[in-house]
Amino acid sequence: MEVAGHLYPKISLGSGLYLHLDMFKLKPISRGERVMKEAVLAYTAGLIDGEGTITLSRQNKKALWRCPIISCSSTSYELLQFLKDNWGGSISKHKTYQDHHKQSWSWKLCRRRALAMLHEISPYMLEPEKVRRSRMLLDEYLEITPRNGKYSEDLKLRKASFELRFLHPSNS
Repeated sequence: MEVAGHLYPKISLGSGLYLHLDMFKLKPISRGERVMKEAVLAYTAGLIDGEGTITLSRQNKKALWRCPIISCSSTSYELLQFLKDNWGGSISKHKTYQDHHKQSWSWKLCRRRALAMLHEISPYMLEPEKVRRSRMLLDEYLEITPRNGKYSEDLKLRKASFELRFLHPSNS
């Protein structure tokens, strides 16, 4: 909904009902802010398309299932700081093994925060494999991942099949 040049986001409540956020007296998004947000989304999608990774990984050796991770490595710390400032996550420093190698870092975002980021940037992504992985995570991951961590036999089979299709698309 647009009022006096400001965009008020709305949330779908289903059955054609929408809740407008201006009801909560939240600050509206101006046209300039909307353009800036779209630029950040497009730039982020380009970074992930070109230099990033969308994958499933175990967080520790004892974990039975893999969780979504988005990561990006670079020799430009400022680039990774941009991702952290806009999306959260963490930056880690890589060890330099040779004197002539430049220092590099990695940024990583995990679990539901990674899914939230994918939800925002996926319309701007172009690289086919990353688009495929993004769509799979957004369309299927939450459906096969119970919040309480208790998996039925059916969910275990579906989760294993999902991980196989996600990581090895040619084998499925």
